[in-house]
Amino acid sequence: MRKTGLFTVVAFFLSISVNGFASQSVRPTTTVAAETGNNTSTADSFRAQSNGNAGASNVSKVDTRSLMYPGSTTALYAHYMPWFGTSSHMDIGYDTADPNQSARQVNDMISRGIQGVIVDWYGRNFAHEDQSTIAMFNESQKHSGFKFAIMEDAGALKKGNQTSELIADLIYAQQKFMSASNYMKMNKRPVVFFFGVEDLAIDWKAVRNHVPGNPLFIFENSNSFGRNYADGAYSWIGPFGDRNDWGQGYLLDFYNLGQKSGKHTVGSVKKGFNDTMSGWSANRVINQNCGQTWLQTFNEIARHYTSKKQLEALQLVTWNDYEEGTAIEMGIENCVSVKGSASGSVLSWNISGNENTVHHYTVFISTDGQNLQPVVDLPAGTHSVDLAAFGFASGAYTVYVKAVGQPSIKNHMSGAIGYTSDGKSPSVPSNADLNLAATPTKISVDPGSSVSTSVTITPSGNFDVPVTLGCGSLPAGVTCTFDQPVVVPGTKKLTAKLTISANSGTTASLFSGHGSFAMWFPGLTFGMFVFGDRKRSRKFWAATALLAILALALVATGCGGGVSKSSNSSSSSFTSDGSATLPSQAGTYAFTINAQSGTFVRSTNATLTIN
Repeated sequence: MRKTGLFTVVAFFLSISVNGFASQSVRPTTTVAAETGNNTSTADSFRAQSNGNAGASNVSKVDTRSLMYPGSTTALYAHYMPWFGTSSHMDIGYDTADPNQSARQVNDMISRGIQGVIVDWYGRNFAHEDQSTIAMFNESQKHSGFKFAIMEDAGALKKGNQTSELIADLIYAQQKFMSASNYMKMNKRPVVFFFGVEDLAIDWKAVRNHVPGNPLFIFENSNSFGRNYADGAYSWIGPFGDRNDWGQGYLLDFYNLGQKSGKHTVGSVKKGFNDTMSGWSANRVINQNCGQTWLQTFNEIARHYTSKKQLEALQLVTWNDYEEGTAIEMGIENCVSVKGSASGSVLSWNISGNENTVHHYTVFISTDGQNLQPVVDLPAGTHSVDLAAFGFASGAYTVYVKAVGQPSIKNHMSGAIGYTSDGKSPSVPSNADLNLAATPTKISVDPGSSVSTSVTITPSGNFDVPVTLGCGSLPAGVTCTFDQPVVVPGTKKLTAKLTISANSGTTASLFSGHGSFAMWFPGLTFGMFVFGDRKRSRKFWAATALLAILALALVATGCGGGVSKSSNSSSSSFTSDGSATLPSQAGTYAFTINAQSGTFVRSTNATLTIN
């Protein structure tokens, strides 16, 4: 969500005190290039790969925590590979030992709401990997609250006495990393992860007796909860077999055993897996499913944890393992495209692909087609907006619609759309309001079928401006259409027909989008923020004579809502072009029905059951 400083607010209102509250000019703050270009720490030169890695992309920076269960306090860590830049690994356009690259990566992680990094460490004897680890460690210390941890890889222990080598590595790590204030701790003890060491001939009692700092030892997979030398376990990629099995059974077993064990439990999420381009390929693949695997692994967490029963920590697997097709650094492809058109002052758009991978839409306006002003953020499920409500001066403009993905999913921008403003600035009268009611509010539908409900719009006062109707928080594969998508309520009650359609062969999302969006209304509203399931009254206060009148409006929306989810699991199929066709998944989902005019939004809640 964009934030605007006081200086910008003052400058803006200084300008409108001179220009008045009539037609507003476009004030660009960004460009097409910035909104579509690489905004990640991925090398600009990196191109899409056959293992499913997207090329350097424009990626959603929506907070990763928004995909977690409500009230989550789980610590979010990116799993990091430190070996790129040597001839023994794939050339991805950067060297992990470069401190400047570490700075770009940590800043990118933080911009996505990631709170720390766990480095797959090859011990003290692998110079490049250790140099890369130190570079990441040094950078992590520059950012308050950003945590760092190591995961000792079995690859570091291939020679000599494995117990002695591990002890030497961990003594080195304690001196170099674990004594730092930002090193990851649980119960005030530093945490060391281990990868692939369970079958090595290691005397764990000797390791504990010789390594200072009393660290916690966390091992891979659910069977590690039963190891007497383990303080806990972390989940990883999961099983390899059916390429469409995203690992629900694996994660179900892991989280259940973790809760029963009482030991430290570190969960995992992933976009998929594909090692076919690696030098050690075993032809192992877990399909990404156009972003669904990413969302489903988050959804599984919500089946086991709540605000009263927290998951302690979570690994995003992985940040940058390009060779095994798990990297999220460059963004996750969701197979979405956006197309729009303008009819009069109403901008409309449609989306191909699963809309549950979209967090919200941002509408931009431009006078030259390149320099852009953000106009409004609207929640997923909204497909039109009346641009007249924003009061731009008369003339010809270019507008764009950007589908901003769920966290770390690629963003997609529409093509240029022509729009001509007549300069008029309709706004909702101060004495007007709307009430929405659906009959019935609880509806059910079979996959491949449609169902209708009536939506009654009851105005108070003379509501003589256009209102756009839409839905929020619909699950994947479900669409809503209105027989009257744009209405002018006036003074009389009116009814619109809402049709909900569930596509056959498409899974309803186990994740329901979050209703959080911002609106910018020149001359009337500045910095309006609307949050799902909250209602706030319009407030006005007098500013100084120089600034004229400052209006800050907080209006209602109901874009959020709880979701009741089915525990069924089934596999997916894919079309020849790689897009996903998911099987139907029964479940009950809360969604919202919205009426919007410029910055004015009213909503009502409803429930959809997919049989």
